[in-house]
Amino acid sequence: MPLPPSGRQQCAGVNSSVFLTGYPRGAVAFPVRDHEPGDREACNAPPAAEDHPGDRLRRPRHDGKALPPLEVSTGTFHPARFDPYAEEGQVGAKVSLEYQPSTFKIKNLFPDYLPGSPAVFHLLQIVREVRQQGQNLGVQPVNGNIGYAERCVPGHLQHAGWALDVDLITKKPVRAAYRKIAAARKDALTNPVQHAADCQAQLTVDTSLVDGTVGPSGVLASLDYRYSQQRLTETIPLFTAQEEQTGGNALVVTDWKAAPKQTRATLRDNPSAPINSDVLGMDFQTAVLLQYQTNNGWKNKYVVVVSWGWARDAGKSLVRLREVATLTDRTGLTPEFLAARTQWNGLSVTDPANPNAGLHPVIPMPDHDV
Repeated sequence: MPLPPSGRQQCAGVNSSVFLTGYPRGAVAFPVRDHEPGDREACNAPPAAEDHPGDRLRRPRHDGKALPPLEVSTGTFHPARFDPYAEEGQVGAKVSLEYQPSTFKIKNLFPDYLPGSPAVFHLLQIVREVRQQGQNLGVQPVNGNIGYAERCVPGHLQHAGWALDVDLITKKPVRAAYRKIAAARKDALTNPVQHAADCQAQLTVDTSLVDGTVGPSGVLASLDYRYSQQRLTETIPLFTAQEEQTGGNALVVTDWKAAPKQTRATLRDNPSAPINSDVLGMDFQTAVLLQYQTNNGWKNKYVVVVSWGWARDAGKSLVRLREVATLTDRTGLTPEFLAARTQWNGLSVTDPANPNAGLHPVIPMPDHDV
């Protein structure tokens, strides 16, 4: 089944050796958690005193009940899990956002959709850390997030501190999430119809991580901007199974009549920071990217963007959660998302084993097609 190409097909056919030890400039190498403190001087994250107009904060709820669904013009957002988190010296949130498209709405809103062709739904996310005032922004924590600073919009630009949020797994021992993703696509990688070099590179990375044979410099797990995907290039199969313990999944629908009503694209996240750190919260924006086929090729539509987040007082573990709210609906990305997208699309990958091999761009976020 053909799937949509990226905005630029720069990765196809790249020598597989490029990806085996390289770190992305702006992705992550050995993160403790993707939202833990990073290079704050480069990121210039806003202080906690900044106001958040329209935010609705709520006290922690421990009854395990999901929040009410959020209806949008193309479907429904389900906050399946939305809980405060305070364990093992960390404080933050545990969240599972699920997007369920409406067959009727999609077909009516996008009449150029080619019947019988795949409609692909992805969840993307950006993040901004909120920090305590008066802290030294040049201090690098011991367990910092390598690469977060490069993904951040620089401090001298508008929307500083916002960064594409990527769920990269490049540390030992590898989480169960990556094992499930690797197992789900193994057959496709070992029996490629085309793009054999890309598949071999991904298979080498998957095998190294799952088998625990990662060298001291690690391996690169992903160049994908989509939160739940762990891929080096667009030619690698998407992760679409709804497996627990993973970062989520894409949703590919071809036969709308046969699609289960509960079929959803999912993003699972556990953003946190050390209790004794100066991180007092995190702001998030989550977008739904719809990619569908027309008679004139593929189209990319950012059909909705929602916001959520968490906050706390300095040194405290009591978390206030900011409930999911709609920011845009069928009007594309927010200014913050666009700024983070520009930053991400300018990043490149280096190969430490061969510094003279040149730079290789990440998989770029596409434009919003009108």
